[in-house]
Amino acid sequence: MRVVLYAEGSGEVGAGALRPAPGRLLVEELLGPGHILISGAITLARGIPHEGIHFEQPLRTRGRLAKGSDLISRTTLRQLLTWADPARRPDLAVVLVDADGDSSRRRTLLAETNALPVTKIIAVAVEEFEAWLVADQKAVAEVLGSKARLDDRPEKLPRREAKRLLASWCGQPDESRSGEMIRLSLARHADPSRLRARSASYAQLVEDLGPT
Repeated sequence: MRVVLYAEGSGEVGAGALRPAPGRLLVEELLGPGHILISGAITLARGIPHEGIHFEQPLRTRGRLAKGSDLISRTTLRQLLTWADPARRPDLAVVLVDADGDSSRRRTLLAETNALPVTKIIAVAVEEFEAWLVADQKAVAEVLGSKARLDDRPEKLPRREAKRLLASWCGQPDESRSGEMIRLSLARHADPSRLRARSASYAQLVEDLGPT
């Protein structure tokens, strides 16, 4: 399966400086935490092993990688999900954004891209992607130790609280190399089944990815 992932920033897709051209394969070393968690959801939903899921570099906007508000702009998002050559269109495009307090975000983005021919999934993390990273408490304990605990469900946290918690557990600025490696390790240790049980938005992603 050929997949492209659009996400809001380096916290999801990694911070590698050198990126291949759109459509080129992303080798394992270029995958970010978002790729890993999306891959786990695909495996859970469709039974495709990680080795059978191939992420490709997505299209760009104005000559650069799309990020942040690009992905909630109707015009930009439709451009990013339109391949002029159908042969280069991936099997699946995933748009991963944070809810950021907007409960209608997924519904809005689905409506704005509904008519496009590419098979697409709109994944909205509540309230933010970091809530997915800390949802599997077994993985958190394995990576960060037993003192890093989240007593409540991650989606009950206020906006930006999951990001703050993760940064405090890491003991480093979130954008540092150390923080980046911890995020990758959390994603790799996470069990998609446990994420689905602890996060309604991740469970929604798995449901959306189910066989059509």
